Amino acid sequence: MTESFQHQLYEGMRITALAGLPVLGLALVLGLVIGILQAATQVQEQTFPQIAKILVIGLALYLFGATLSQPLVRYTEAAFSFAARR
Repeated sequence: MTESFQHQLYEGMRITALAGLPVLGLALVLGLVIGILQAATQVQEQTFPQIAKILVIGLALYLFGATLSQPLVRYTEAAFSFAARR
C-alpha cells in the first residue's frame, strides 16, 4: 500500500467516526437517562427506551444530517478524484 492510499483510508475512517459520534453520543446519553428513570420508578418496560431512541436519533439526523454529511461528501469527492488519478 502506498502512503497516500493509507492516508485516504485513515481520513475515511476519521471522518466517518466524527460524523457518527454526535448521534451515537446522543443515543448514549438518552439511554442513560431513561435507564436511571426506569430504575428510579421501577418501571421495566422495554419498548419505551427503543421508541424514544428511534425518535430522538431520527430527529437529530433530520436536524443535523446535512451538517454531518458535508465532510463525508467532500471526502467521497476527494477519494474518487484520487482514484481517477491512479
